[in-house]
Amino acid sequence: MIEGPSSSPRYRWWIGRVSKLFKGKHQYRHSLLLDKELPHEMSVVCEWYSGVNGADRCKFNFRQLNDRAKYSFNHFIGLVRIDLVTATTTTTTTTSSSSSSGDVQETYSISIEQRNILDEALKLTTPVHRGSKMTVAEKKRNEQLQKEKRQEEEQQLKRPRLDNSKPGNRSGTRAAGQVGGGGSGGSGGK
Repeated sequence: MIEGPSSSPRYRWWIGRVSKLFKGKHQYRHSLLLDKELPHEMSVVCEWYSGVNGADRCKFNFRQLNDRAKYSFNHFIGLVRIDLVTATTTTTTTTSSSSSSGDVQETYSISIEQRNILDEALKLTTPVHRGSKMTVAEKKRNEQLQKEKRQEEEQQLKRPRLDNSKPGNRSGTRAAGQVGGGGSGGSGGK
């Protein structure tokens, strides 16, 4: 997601639970496999995990942010394993009605390795330059394709070539030796 002013945008990944799927403007109520290419015409509404301060972006609280916006699968990086660390209940008592209610505070965590993978994936999906449509991953892919093409061309230049510049010159063949009369092979004889 892009955060901050447009003059200096900051790209950041977020972890969310999908609460609703949409295909176009209509809610989609079927299962969706994520092991193939993602459908571009679909969007999701998520409940977000918010980072815990001082936890090095590895611990998160759940349902502390309210965001009902639809997000396209174009923003989707991948599946994340997130584990429940603690669930605490806070009790609030109001004196006027003498009732109490409990809010569950859930804290979740991801591994440092998974955080690093998300950071790297985010780098690949950010634009090369501000305002550019090309992402870092597309640029790397283009550079790799150009490198492979150059290597293939170099390999073709190293292969031996036949000299076909003199058509009809067959002096090195068996037939040319027999035509001249002094060929050592073939069927002749006494």
